[in-house]
Amino acid sequence: MKKLLLLCAAFMLLASVSAYSSTGRSMLYSDSFMLRARGAEANYWNPALLNRSYNDVLFPVLNLGIYIANNSLDLDLYNTIVEKDTLSEADKDKILDAIDEKLGVYAGSQIVLFGFSKGRSAVTGSLHLDAQGNLSEQYLELLLRGNTEDSYVFSKKQNNASALSYVDITYGMGDIRIPLGKKLNPIQTGFALSILTGVGSGHTENYEGRFSSTYDGLSLKQDILLRAGLGGFGLKGTLGAAWQTPLPGLSTGFALDNILGFINWQARCMDFSYRLEADSVYVENLGEDLDALLTDESEEIEGKPFTTKLPLEFRGALLYDFPYASLSVDYFTGLTKTEYSPGTGRVAFALESKVPAVMPLFLGFTPGNSDYPWRVSYGIGLRTRKVECGLGVQSFKSLLPGYKTKGLAFASYFTIRT
Repeated sequence: MKKLLLLCAAFMLLASVSAYSSTGRSMLYSDSFMLRARGAEANYWNPALLNRSYNDVLFPVLNLGIYIANNSLDLDLYNTIVEKDTLSEADKDKILDAIDEKLGVYAGSQIVLFGFSKGRSAVTGSLHLDAQGNLSEQYLELLLRGNTEDSYVFSKKQNNASALSYVDITYGMGDIRIPLGKKLNPIQTGFALSILTGVGSGHTENYEGRFSSTYDGLSLKQDILLRAGLGGFGLKGTLGAAWQTPLPGLSTGFALDNILGFINWQARCMDFSYRLEADSVYVENLGEDLDALLTDESEEIEGKPFTTKLPLEFRGALLYDFPYASLSVDYFTGLTKTEYSPGTGRVAFALESKVPAVMPLFLGFTPGNSDYPWRVSYGIGLRTRKVECGLGVQSFKSLLPGYKTKGLAFASYFTIRT
């Protein structure tokens, strides 16, 4: 039973990561970064902030963020599961007590391939890898404890997986000013257009599962349809705005990302179907050969071209800049719901210490929600007139990385001012 449980977790990791992609530097702020982005990075957060006073080059590959996490099991509990040959009832209770409705696994990465800004424009390219998987608590309880009810019904809502990988080439222009009169600062606006090259995509197109125990014996039926695509082409747009308020040091802004965003998969499309069925199996039959009791069918067929719609996302932010520190709060919400985004809103907070000026310190916190685990990030940087670089870590559902964390993230950035 333990092997089956670990197999389910492995499937979720391999088949699927999260809809919320982050650039390397933004992870140090727990993504409270929309009004902090400068130079080429503003292409991904708020192109309105592109301006002539900040020109830079992003060093390839060293600007990256990568994470893997889940919403339920910490490292200590995971080690307990792996180290034991059999799970005791107490171990099973710990696992199920840690899960709230579903076990969710998330992973993701964004790696900058190139990037530079000059004047009010920037050109960037990045590799995006995002995936996620979910398994219902009810399913895990059936695996661990056997059936305690007469019937179970499983659906795609809490049992699903998705994965998406693509490369973007993005051009952005910013600092397009809208005057507000002589007494108020103008509103800065900007836009970015992205050409997307799809690497691969996969998602649960359909899932239905039933298990029942009656006088006629045990019955099991499970139908899974996975849809995958290789090689695609797409587009997306981003609009942003930023405004320095009359209050010194306080700025605000918003951005809309993934406007009309899509990737059309044409090169190769596949449908994978799997059916597992057993009918009228009695307890005395369970000692027999499982192949004789279960009927399983799998099929791989050429699929039709399909389109992945990227979730339209709204971001709003406030940034208060002190002489020796800065505070920010960002709000994100998906305006459309897709396989790659649940559309649930979230908030992020960040503090940057500017003392000493050459070595800034970063602290970020995201309270999280039902689809996005809370997290804390820590970072340290080096800032000179020509070079900015830094490293950071992020801990999921734990104040510090360790055996109680439910996920880890690593981020780095390296920028050369020009």
